[in-house]
Amino acid sequence: MPFVDIARRARDGDPESFGELTRRFQGMAYGYACVLLGDAHLAQDATQEAFMDAYRNISAIRAPEAFPSWLRRVVYKHCDRLLRRKGLRVVPLEFADAVVDSAPLPGSRLVEAETERQAFAALNALPEPERAVTILHELRGYPQREVAAFLGIPLHSVKNRLRSARRKLAERMHLLANQGLNDEMPDLHERLTEVRELREACKRGDAARATVLLQRHPEIQDGPDRDERFTYPGSELWSPLHVAAVNGHEPLVRLLLDMGANPVPYEVAAQYHQDTYHDWMDVLRDRGHGAIAEGIRAAVAERYGTLVDDGDICRAAADANIPRVTALIAEKPERVRHVDPVGNTPLHHATAANCLELVRVLVDHGAPVDALNGDGRTPAVVALFGLHRYWRNELKLEILEHLLAHGAEHTPLIAASTGDEVRLRELLRVDPSLANVADTCRRRPLSGAAANGHTSVVRLLLEHGADPNAKEAICQGGLSLREAAGRGHTDIVRALLDHGAVPQHWVDSSGDAMFGAHHGGHGDIIRLLYAHGGTMELQVYSAQHRIDVIAEILRLQPSKADDVLPYGWDDDGDEDTACDIMRLAIRYGARFEDASEWKLRWTVTKYPRVFRLLCEHGAKPEGPLLGIAGDMRRRYADEADQHRHVVFLVEGMGADVNCSDEEGVTPLAKAAGAGHAAIVEYLLTRGADPNPEGPEWALPVAAADNHGHAQVARLLRDHAAH
Repeated sequence: MPFVDIARRARDGDPESFGELTRRFQGMAYGYACVLLGDAHLAQDATQEAFMDAYRNISAIRAPEAFPSWLRRVVYKHCDRLLRRKGLRVVPLEFADAVVDSAPLPGSRLVEAETERQAFAALNALPEPERAVTILHELRGYPQREVAAFLGIPLHSVKNRLRSARRKLAERMHLLANQGLNDEMPDLHERLTEVRELREACKRGDAARATVLLQRHPEIQDGPDRDERFTYPGSELWSPLHVAAVNGHEPLVRLLLDMGANPVPYEVAAQYHQDTYHDWMDVLRDRGHGAIAEGIRAAVAERYGTLVDDGDICRAAADANIPRVTALIAEKPERVRHVDPVGNTPLHHATAANCLELVRVLVDHGAPVDALNGDGRTPAVVALFGLHRYWRNELKLEILEHLLAHGAEHTPLIAASTGDEVRLRELLRVDPSLANVADTCRRRPLSGAAANGHTSVVRLLLEHGADPNAKEAICQGGLSLREAAGRGHTDIVRALLDHGAVPQHWVDSSGDAMFGAHHGGHGDIIRLLYAHGGTMELQVYSAQHRIDVIAEILRLQPSKADDVLPYGWDDDGDEDTACDIMRLAIRYGARFEDASEWKLRWTVTKYPRVFRLLCEHGAKPEGPLLGIAGDMRRRYADEADQHRHVVFLVEGMGADVNCSDEEGVTPLAKAAGAGHAAIVEYLLTRGADPNPEGPEWALPVAAADNHGHAQVARLLRDHAAH
């Protein structure tokens, strides 16, 4: 009997027909539960509960042919429920019938079992969408068409995911075979441990250990955010070169450059807040590391081009000073190719400044239209997204068209971001894999199309195998879902979710897709994300002063108490409710010794009484004092507002005015370096030491001198600073 007829009869109450559906789909449901839970016994429980639930509710199905995808959602619900139970321990790798006997094994069986274990470890390392189709098709033996129906995705997506999974499995097993059974790849915890050990090795200048670790993990030569091997649990926005350089380890810096490290470190490659066009190597000189700065300058010049001379054409271009740029080129035509310390050419800066006339002048004088800066961005990419680390849609269409007309490469990223489906089809016809290839700036075509609302382009890319979870810069995974959700592109969100986009993947400092949809006020997308397993971060409810939600969640999951403190509190609440929320978290065991300094800082500025409560349970006022004393003024209502918070921390909370960060920088030095004269004067009256112990570059007067704050430097010298 055709499947649809069986499903229709089951829906209409025929128990024998439902029994037939159970026989047909129980293996697939069990395999899917294994994917989600990673434990055979839990998967059995979830599958049994799911079929009982399905039997009770099958009458709700409108279209009998939708039974497979409806059943998948039922299985997902019961797996999710199991994962959320308090104290759950998941035992990995027990998929399907592959339960390994724990008894001692003779030699041949030992090798066989170890190979099997490694195969399942490789399978576990796959992204969930690829793992699901692999288990259901390859291990459980279901036809691809049935897998597609069950997962609710197009058949071509199943084929693409299988193709990608097979390639990854083959690569990993080949690597393991080459290494030998006793030299297996480290697991995620070991990798993360070694990644963080590398940072410490670079900080102390241990070239030998750094070399060993980089040989094991060459993918992080320019920083962990460039690593696409696995999903990092948190942001790792640093590079070995920068850490070694600021700590003054010249031999290690030379070694890293010889190994091929980008001389423009990750930390400074893209624009970040006030650090827009400054010479980042001034930091090295201020610390007395002049030789390191010169070595890096030479490496920048070798890779990106001659650095700007005293004329500083890049500064003139950033200011859109056309007469100045024209005069500098007339004096020395080669200046059109000069670069700043992070590899930007004048054309990059003119594009960022949105000055079409200057762009024309530079192009007419031979500016390289496809020059890469230290972050891998061409002027055309800058026309799309600007220079900021945190991607912004800054489409400057006239400039982009001018660059393309004068030879700039019309890349898949550009075509996708501008909705040029004709150009994109041309490229994909030649090489379909371009649908998923990252640009040199580490953005992918899919996220460019998703961010700009080009639905048909998104679908075209997905049809050609684009992976919505593929790693992009500053992202845990892909950027597409977060962009589409935050901008309200519902159809794109739906298409991405249908192709396995993970709702929980976050973007640094920007949250996940659920947060983006919430921030943008897109209720339909929030519901869609919930239906695909997305959840709102607990701190979002705290920020909204939703004590009702916090109370319900903590009752079910008391271990979440440390997640309650938000990055900031919304304006439509009150401090009494915020205090009640944090008291509730404290009753469930929350402590704040390790709370984010940013979270504490914004609590100080919004709710001082809440901060006082946090300090009674582990928080320290010194961290926020260090942050606020030297913070950029634009984050506060005015100078008096910033000053008031410093006074509260010192007089109200007893913060030590002579505390210091891990590099020996005090609040006084922070304020001096930022030019906050009133805060400097106040700290001095409260006993701040103008000559604290620590490196010379970290002294308050050195900070004032190095940043050009002569008035503050005089004030410090009047207090015997030297």
